[in-house]
Amino acid sequence: MRRLRSLLLASVVIALGVPALAKEVSESEDVRNTKVMVLDPFEHVLDHPASLPITGRMQKGYRFAEAVLVRPDGSAISVADVKTTGDRFRFKLRLGRGKGIYRLSITGTTDRERTHHGLRTWLYAGVPEGHPDTPTPEDVKPDKRIPAEVLAVDLFRRVNAHRKSIREKPLEWHEPLAQAARLHARECVKRKKLDHKFQGVGTIAWRAQEMFGFDRLIYTRPPDKPTAGPNPRSYVSTVLDARRGLEPVLHRWQRAGAICLPMTSPFMTHAACGIARTRGGSVYIVFVFAQLNGTHVRRATDAVYKAAVREAESRLTLDEERPLRLRELGLWLEKRGRKLAKKHAKADDPALRGAALDVLLLHEPEATRRAIESDLDAAGRAYAAFEPGPTPPPSPNTLLVLRGVEATTYAPDLLDRAKKVEALRREAAGRALAHALAGGNDEAAQQTALERILVDWPETPAAEDARKRL
Repeated sequence: MRRLRSLLLASVVIALGVPALAKEVSESEDVRNTKVMVLDPFEHVLDHPASLPITGRMQKGYRFAEAVLVRPDGSAISVADVKTTGDRFRFKLRLGRGKGIYRLSITGTTDRERTHHGLRTWLYAGVPEGHPDTPTPEDVKPDKRIPAEVLAVDLFRRVNAHRKSIREKPLEWHEPLAQAARLHARECVKRKKLDHKFQGVGTIAWRAQEMFGFDRLIYTRPPDKPTAGPNPRSYVSTVLDARRGLEPVLHRWQRAGAICLPMTSPFMTHAACGIARTRGGSVYIVFVFAQLNGTHVRRATDAVYKAAVREAESRLTLDEERPLRLRELGLWLEKRGRKLAKKHAKADDPALRGAALDVLLLHEPEATRRAIESDLDAAGRAYAAFEPGPTPPPSPNTLLVLRGVEATTYAPDLLDRAKKVEALRREAAGRALAHALAGGNDEAAQQTALERILVDWPETPAAEDARKRL
């Protein structure tokens, strides 16, 4: 296994390109006091069980005092069989008491019998990393046309796909926590730094309590399996990241033990993600892992959900707000939103149809994309094959399909394909107009043909030209 020299945290922050933050994390969470001792490199993420040799040397004025290992179950032992030769020391750690987090602490003593920490760090045993030889994907900025909410759901799906690959249950999306995460991500962009807590706005747990009335919500990783006790606590843990794009994110997270642990933990039940963009187009990510226990959280979540659904559905009757409200429902990734989307996916209103397709792209991305691509290909073939006279023009539904795709916002590449189909439609309309004008001196027949242009080829230069000639 390759050597990892990463900053490992209880609630992890990775902030590539934010050097000041990395220094802050190093000082507060992972102590390596080189005035006391110098450690030789060692692995932080290991298989389970593992036997890990630790070697190093004490600095002048210090002698080795003690090494303490805290196991995943909370029990602590003083490491025996420490060998010292001059200023050098060595010992072997045996990590065999369960998979998970181990904490190692090494101290040194001065001539005046004062004890100082030389090392405090985390070790991760049995945490899946992903294959070390897999190349890191290129960090490319996502298309600016893709809403940040869609990027967040995409990352959530990737995390669940990783859990499935290691045979862990998928996490359930929690929209209230996602709303809190979006606000926190925007605060990070505003302040130009990643932090778990800002003065005046608190942590994600604080935000969820203030916004939705969740109580007994603890900002730390869950210590055990979910419980339904009489008044249980719930837990949230966040991962913060700043990158140009999403492609390398999961690759990096799979190889950082402190992130991989909550990402693969059987103790987690829910997840949420908020993403905000900088002016330059990079993304700030706030990913929330949670264990939500007890009826109090379920009731609060249900109340928030029902209120949002009522608000959205009441406004679905207002034509100008229907697309917006349908998209809002879709972000909950719940059955009601998908059911409404399927109902409106063939609506006569292109804006509403486009919103419905966006919701389905969130819920069923692969199947919806295949269906849209198939419809666009069929429309393109119909317009390309059209010849005035022997073949009738494509049905009006073909144009409705095209306009519905053009009203989507979640898949810019499909918009680009729709533009190509629209170009084929305009060319076909031009051929229809040329055929109408070639009718000779029969003015009545020509007028009828021009009127058909207006009906069959609306919103094209050919239709505008025909209108001027009538």
